[in-house]
Amino acid sequence: MAVHWNIVSVTARTDAAEQPWWEVVCEVPPEIMAGGLLPCLFPAIAIEGYAGQLGLTDVSVLVDVLVHMPMLRVHQAAGELPLVFPTRVSEEAAREALLGLVAQVKSLHDGGVVQHASALRDPDAPSDLLAPIRQTVLVLDHVADRQFLSDLERLEHGVVQERISYVNGVTPDSYGAALRALHGTAPLAAPGSGRARAQP
Repeated sequence: MAVHWNIVSVTARTDAAEQPWWEVVCEVPPEIMAGGLLPCLFPAIAIEGYAGQLGLTDVSVLVDVLVHMPMLRVHQAAGELPLVFPTRVSEEAAREALLGLVAQVKSLHDGGVVQHASALRDPDAPSDLLAPIRQTVLVLDHVADRQFLSDLERLEHGVVQERISYVNGVTPDSYGAALRALHGTAPLAAPGSGRARAQP
């Protein structure tokens, strides 16, 4: 069994465009990173992106997916685990596949990405270093917009996503009306974020 990766720090960062990122530093085997420390950078908006692609609104589950992606990619790059393209399959299939892969890497790595005691960890740090990321508040209108865009990508690959409504309760017909409005064929009335919606 491969060893787990141990989180030793989580830091909020901002890039040159003033966009928020998370830096999660893990203790890893030297074959993964010389020196044994791997800094993993995640754009804060990635949680919203996974929420929209997978149809998930449980932030704890989304954070779990996020922090295991670097570990998963090591196995995918080695051809040991399959790649997942969320917008080439249905939302349900993408969610099942990705959560299944996260479970696999946890099994392969003695728990996956963990938070154990370490001499490299700040002794004054909270017990849950991921708490600041878990405090992410999802804006359902934004997640729904991402669901809609994911559905459009699925259509390009011949996958029809059956859906009654998006996570914010807006129906697919309302999104269609918004697109018609943006093209000047219907009056725009935004009930949510207004970026891609209108009254039908």
